[in-house]
Amino acid sequence: MTEETRFDSLIDALSSNDEPTDEPAKASKKADKQKPKHKDPNYKQVGIYLPTDLHRRMKIASAATDVETSEIAAAGIELWLAANTSDI
Repeated sequence: MTEETRFDSLIDALSSNDEPTDEPAKASKKADKQKPKHKDPNYKQVGIYLPTDLHRRMKIASAATDVETSEIAAAGIELWLAANTSDI
């Protein structure tokens, strides 16, 4: 009997998207960047605590969509600010 690891759901999610296509593979967004975020003065590093399940789902979504987790977090924060603040 095999024991399920914490990576099984990630592997399953990625495996389900392995359908062959006639389109060339998308270039990674990372290849387009000129300087890493930690050296870019327009970015600040922030440490946050997320519930384990939310973190897992964000990592799976990031891998499945080729969108960096920092971009996903920034989009969520922008949505929250738009809905909850009017003067900032």
